[in-house]
Amino acid sequence: MKRIVACIFALIFWAVLLCTALSVQIKEWMTPLVSTTSVFFSRDTSENTLPFSALFTDETGQHIYQLAEGTDVNPDTTLREYPSEYYTVYPDRIVMEWGDSTPFVQYATRPLKPEDTVKKWEMPIKKGDDTWLISFPDEVPVLESKYPLVVTIEGQAEDVFLATATRFETPFAETRAKTYLDVTPKDAEETGDPLLDALLAQSIEYHVYSVSEIQQFFGEVPWLSMVASLMILSVGLWISSCLLSKGGKRGKRLIAVNAAIAAVLFGGMILLLNRIDLPSSLLPIQTILDVDHYAVEFADIFRTLETLSQAGNTTAEGILNTAIGQLRLSLALLIVAFVLTAAVILLEWLLRRPGKRKAGKHAAQQ
Repeated sequence: MKRIVACIFALIFWAVLLCTALSVQIKEWMTPLVSTTSVFFSRDTSENTLPFSALFTDETGQHIYQLAEGTDVNPDTTLREYPSEYYTVYPDRIVMEWGDSTPFVQYATRPLKPEDTVKKWEMPIKKGDDTWLISFPDEVPVLESKYPLVVTIEGQAEDVFLATATRFETPFAETRAKTYLDVTPKDAEETGDPLLDALLAQSIEYHVYSVSEIQQFFGEVPWLSMVASLMILSVGLWISSCLLSKGGKRGKRLIAVNAAIAAVLFGGMILLLNRIDLPSSLLPIQTILDVDHYAVEFADIFRTLETLSQAGNTTAEGILNTAIGQLRLSLALLIVAFVLTAAVILLEWLLRRPGKRKAGKHAAQQ
C-alpha cells in the first residue's frame, strides 16, 4: 500500500511542477502585443474621433478596447471594452461622444477579447522585410497596395495573392497589414459616395498571413515535439519505477537512477520551453489547445501555399516543403520517444530479474 501511495504522490508532484512551468510559458505565448492610439479632437468637424483601425470585429460584433493598467494585486495590463452606446462607427473613423485620455488599442498581433492580458509594443517599433499570403475565401476582389514603396503585390493564383513588405513593423499584426491594402469588389461600380464605397470594400472577408511567422511557427514545432518526447520518457520512467518498487535493493538502485534521470529531463523541458517562441498571430483566442482553430487556420494556410505552388511560385513551394519536413521530423521524434520509453521499461525489468534468481539460489544453498 505504501508503495502505491508513493508512486501516486510522485506522479502528482511531477505533474504539478510541469503544469506550473507550462502555464507560465503558455501565458507568455498567448499574450498579444498591442499598439495604442488616443482620442483626437478635430477642429474642422468638432468631433472626438478614433482612427477606424481601432475597431475590432468578430463573430459577436464590433468592439473597441481600452487599456486597464495593472495594480499591486494584479500587475498585468488587461483590456476593457468601451461601451458601444458611447461611440458611432463610420467607414473612415470612430466618433466618440466625449474625449477620453485612456489609451485605446489600435493594432494587435491576434484577435482580442475583453479581459485579455496584453503587452504594449516596445518602442521604438522594430521593422523588417516579410512576405504575405493573402487569402480570399469567398470572392476574389481587385487587390492593390495603398503604399507601393512598402507593400508590393507580387502575384496571384486563383483566390490567393502573394505580397512582399519592406521594412514593415514586427511582430506581424494582421489588422495593421490590412491598412496597407486596397480591396474593392471585382465587378462593383463606384457609387460616387466615398463612404458607401468604403463600406463595400470592408464587407469583403479575407486573411493576411505573415510568411516569416509561419516559418517561425513550424520551426518551433520540432522543439515542442522534443518537450513532448521528454514528457513521454518521464512518464515511462515513472511506470518503470512503480514496477521496480518490489525489486529489493536492485530495484531501489534503479529507482534512484530513474529519479535522477527524471530530474535532468525536467530541467531539459524547462530549458526547451524557455527557448520556444510561438508567434501569437497564429495562436487561438481562448486556449492554446483549441484544435478547431488550428484545423481551420492551417488548412487555409496550406491551401494558399498549395495554390501558389501549383501556379509555379517557388517561394510558396519552398515554404510548403519546409513546413511538411518540420512536421515529419516532429512525428519521428515522438515515435522515437515511445520506442525508447518502451525499451527503457523492458530493460529495467530485465535488469531487476537476475537479482531475484540469485536470491533464490542463495536460499536453496542454505
